[in-house]
Amino acid sequence: GFFPSPLYLLMGKLLSRVKLKLLMISFSCLVISLALLNLYTLPMRSRLAPTNKLPHIYKFNSVRLGLRPSGVPNVVNPFIFFHQRKAGGSSVRNWIKMAAHNINRTIYIPCLQEIHCETYYTPQMSTSTAAVVYGGHFYYMPFQRTMLLHHHEDEKNGLRVLVNPLKHDFTCLTVFREPLDRIQSCWNFRFIQTNPIKNSGMRELSNMTVEEIRSGLLHGRYQYGEGCLNEPMRIFSDIGINEDLVNELATIDPAIAELAMSQTIERSGTCVVAILERCEDSKIAIAKYLPFLAEFYACDSQYVNEGKVGKGELSEEQIGVIKDVGKFEFLAYEQANLMLDEQMSN
Repeated sequence: GFFPSPLYLLMGKLLSRVKLKLLMISFSCLVISLALLNLYTLPMRSRLAPTNKLPHIYKFNSVRLGLRPSGVPNVVNPFIFFHQRKAGGSSVRNWIKMAAHNINRTIYIPCLQEIHCETYYTPQMSTSTAAVVYGGHFYYMPFQRTMLLHHHEDEKNGLRVLVNPLKHDFTCLTVFREPLDRIQSCWNFRFIQTNPIKNSGMRELSNMTVEEIRSGLLHGRYQYGEGCLNEPMRIFSDIGINEDLVNELATIDPAIAELAMSQTIERSGTCVVAILERCEDSKIAIAKYLPFLAEFYACDSQYVNEGKVGKGELSEEQIGVIKDVGKFEFLAYEQANLMLDEQMSN
């Protein structure tokens, strides 16, 4: 038989001790790495808080948010209307144009001047002609570039290189609409009434099955490339220009959806928030914060681009699936009503 020598036994013990020490060192490194990772990702995780942790009442803070009575728009404090689709915004564009002409201010409003209706960015070049009053289906973040190029306080001196953080000082307005009505209106107007394919066979949501509604709303895109869900997030969040993400918020990574929702609440909260169904209340807030526009904001007028396709009556199951795929827009609308309440009371 085999009898190990004393030297062999000694080497075995030494190797066992070395292995144990290496294992302990590896475990210690793992613990330290996890601790550092936790510290590094803490700020990110705090920004991606679940929706149910958002404040139920979004309190205005005039100092932090900059919401305050505005004078006449000027080059260092311009005005912009962030037009959410199918929320009465085409009429609002007309009112803003009249208000701007009344105070002799330059405008940048697609469809109402020689700017194509499918213009979704404010001027992005330093050589572009700047305006003072903007209005359209504009994304929020590209407007920050416009502010840098044309509206910061040193623009009069021609300064383009900044070493200190820029304070973007502008006033804005956006109009929210009850999501069930807005989504139906969008579908009927974009996919049926103005569908370039005549006799396309597209039906109203009320005449579709639950499965057809879910698939159509999540994946459908009309002729201009957008879907009908999550319009507030399309305008105000960083992912607004990514249609596959913003229109399908209910199905993507929850962390991305929650961040888009949080950005929308915070950024729209820097604007005067109007509600289509609460026009008289909205006009009170507009008179307080945007007096140059108040006399032109006509609640009793007929809205432009009204739909001609009847909505029909939705069943409880059909309503349920629309609320499911559009849940973030319904939450944004709830918050918008709280914002308007706060604007009226302050």
